[in-house]
Amino acid sequence: MRTALDSLAALVILSAAAATASAQTTRTERLTLRVEGMHCGSCAERIEDTVGELEGVVSVSVDFEQTRAVVVYDPRRISPSRVIAAIEDAGFSARRET
Repeated sequence: MRTALDSLAALVILSAAAATASAQTTRTERLTLRVEGMHCGSCAERIEDTVGELEGVVSVSVDFEQTRAVVVYDPRRISPSRVIAAIEDAGFSARRET
């Protein structure tokens, strides 16, 4: 009986450790940008495709009419300046919204 309880206790400890590690690896931040130079919805799609391919970007949504991009990213893998640079490399200008 003692062995079964020891095994169960070890399993609980391992599960808790895995949950903690998982929570630490999914820490994300949200970056809101004002994007200028878009002329149509295809421009917004181009930015979404470009930024969405960057390692560390979890999601990106670009609103052509509001000239705004919202990027959810892992700050340990990519910086806001790298996201902005990618948008600028695609031919648009971007700055952080305050």
